[in-house]
Amino acid sequence: MAYAPSDDKAAPYTSYLIDSTINSNYLARAAVFGDSTRLAPFANGMFLPSAIPVAGQPYYGTNARASLQGNGSALRLSAYSPATSSYRASAHADLVLDNAELSIGDNSVSTGFAVRSVVGTINGFTIGVSDSAFSDPSAVPETIDIAGPSARVTVFDAGITNGQGRLSYDFFSQREDGFKAVASIEQPIPEISYTAANESRFAYLPDFIFAPQYVVGDCVNGKFVERWHVQLGSVFRSLALETPAALDESEFGWGLALSGAYRMQLNPALTAQDRVMFSITYGEGISHYIVDLNAAPDTGDAMVNTSGSLEALPVFACYGGYTHNWTDDLRSTITYSHVDLHSTAPRAPATSPYRAGDYVAVNLVSHLKLFNSSKPDSEGQNMFLGTEYLYGRKETLDGATGDAHRLMLVFAISN
Repeated sequence: MAYAPSDDKAAPYTSYLIDSTINSNYLARAAVFGDSTRLAPFANGMFLPSAIPVAGQPYYGTNARASLQGNGSALRLSAYSPATSSYRASAHADLVLDNAELSIGDNSVSTGFAVRSVVGTINGFTIGVSDSAFSDPSAVPETIDIAGPSARVTVFDAGITNGQGRLSYDFFSQREDGFKAVASIEQPIPEISYTAANESRFAYLPDFIFAPQYVVGDCVNGKFVERWHVQLGSVFRSLALETPAALDESEFGWGLALSGAYRMQLNPALTAQDRVMFSITYGEGISHYIVDLNAAPDTGDAMVNTSGSLEALPVFACYGGYTHNWTDDLRSTITYSHVDLHSTAPRAPATSPYRAGDYVAVNLVSHLKLFNSSKPDSEGQNMFLGTEYLYGRKETLDGATGDAHRLMLVFAISN
């Protein structure tokens, strides 16, 4: 998540690499699903309310269909510094299959790969390409649909594609629990809709993120297990347009995200604990960080309104999820998510843009551990079989609505 020195220091550097521990992890995944209608192509096989068609949009009124996909199959490579090193260093690379779908009745298969992350860490520094420090992946409910809840904070388009550049520092990286805080400077990717042909998007400054977190946990069989955590992330952004004639216009973007998770032992006979997860996000000009908005063409951090002015769009996004363990190997998660984008009427003639979306997911997942592993970044060989029902609803600025249903069956193997 090629480092080839060319000077006289190559020998000790090579020795360092030889002494490092290198591991690989993989996830092989296949999902069969049926949709009540066709979703827009930008969803890339994921279930996004923003991709649901309403009257006047492409694919509205299409019939139900089934599909088979391998999206989400992934390979992760990791390297760790020698145990005797005075530095704590590691490197990770994640390669994910982001488009592998075969529609029933269509013999064509399209495939694509996304480099979700390539990062190196040394002590508290993280450098490279990955998800944003604004996100809180440990507070995301388990869904079979890879995109997850529509209000999820992530820079992965449709929940699966490439990350963004970042330079981060974790002030308390050695702690497993207690207070932590990450400061991050990240690649600016302003998403501005309804621009003219001679206008280009840019940012005067990179995105600035600060995310303090508090973690409480226990030591179980020599390993740290989180009991609960809460995080308050903040982001500050520059959003701008410019023309070849050196005319420009800019807006300020900002956002706050409160998220967390809590484990509780409802059944003392089980090792697995139930879990509650939540996230509440609000800001202006932060659609890039919301999974239901970052891939859609009729959303954006900002829009050019009917008067030709650039306008940052307010966003409110929230989700809640609960995982219940029926046994140590069988669990269910229910998730509700809502996104509200205060769109404005666009300058260019177009269909009415996205206004709000709702998302519901209910699943049943069986987990079987085939064997354990001694690798530091692996829990052993695992097999998953699950089924999930999803419901989504979309509303556009003019009040038009559309909804969709999906039923999924997934089989996965990982190490």
